[in-house]
Amino acid sequence: MGTIVSGDDSEGVERLLRKLSSIIDERTDRFTAASAGTLSDYQRISGHTNDHRILLLLDGLGAMRSEYEKTVYGAANLDILQRILTDGRSVGVHVAATCDWTTPYRGNVLSAFLMKVVLRQSNMDDYINFGVAKDVLSPC
Repeated sequence: MGTIVSGDDSEGVERLLRKLSSIIDERTDRFTAASAGTLSDYQRISGHTNDHRILLLLDGLGAMRSEYEKTVYGAANLDILQRILTDGRSVGVHVAATCDWTTPYRGNVLSAFLMKVVLRQSNMDDYINFGVAKDVLSPC
């Protein structure tokens, strides 16, 4: 089961981000009470298997950030997204995103993704933005 929210539906985006944030808060409280560090630990310790992993798919993270950082309202939603990225993983709320450029994501946002799939770049210097050696495609 899932929900699709268009990027231009700012109220829908806010509802979704706030819902995910509240799930993170609620799970964090329960996991702390059970002395569990992850969703798997919590399920093993408590025997409750009703909590499922949640995957937020974002297509066009760069465009979203460019649009949302223009207003205070949008910036608040970006702050919630950053919290989901940093706090959600341990409680089973994960994010997968596409991004066609990395310049605005150096630092906290890009580093929140443990795994990155970097496709072939047109400019060899672009690999550095993703933390990949620029000679990655050179023969050994």
